[in-house]
Amino acid sequence: MVAFFVYSDKFAESIIFDQKHSLYISLFDKFLKGFEIMKLKYYYSILLFFICYTSFGQAEDCTLGLGGKDTETIIEVFQLDDEQLVKMEAWIQELKKVNEVIEEQIDVLLEKHPQSNEEELQALAEKFKPLRAQIIANSKIYDQKLLGILNAKQYQRYITLCAEAMRRPLKGLISEDALPE
Repeated sequence: MVAFFVYSDKFAESIIFDQKHSLYISLFDKFLKGFEIMKLKYYYSILLFFICYTSFGQAEDCTLGLGGKDTETIIEVFQLDDEQLVKMEAWIQELKKVNEVIEEQIDVLLEKHPQSNEEELQALAEKFKPLRAQIIANSKIYDQKLLGILNAKQYQRYITLCAEAMRRPLKGLISEDALPE
């Protein structure tokens, strides 16, 4: 019987040791899970920051596309008056003339530049980029001219539409030909 008690004491000690051991393991596991959750929260917060930065921090300009397909939409949405319509039509014609020169340069570039392999196409693309950027810049300037003659209610409508499209609104450009006479 003594041997049984010794055996059972050892058995009891081993059970107590196993219980303590499993308690420590479970506490350590909980700690690791908490640490992993903290790590995940840290990674998610960094990921969220980069998503917000790329979508809000570098928002595109909210352009109108003056001179493009949406001229009628601009007239309807902003309910332009007769004076604004006259100026807008004049600016559309100016924009077409300015961009016509650049478009001719693009046509010459496409005709004369070799395009037989990938390196030549890359070189063509590099020469095309500044011409494209100039057309975009010209369009932006004329959009700003139009924005410069909008009244407060029309400009507020523009700001609202830009916010809905998650775009950065342009400032109106006031020039001699944008000022009312």
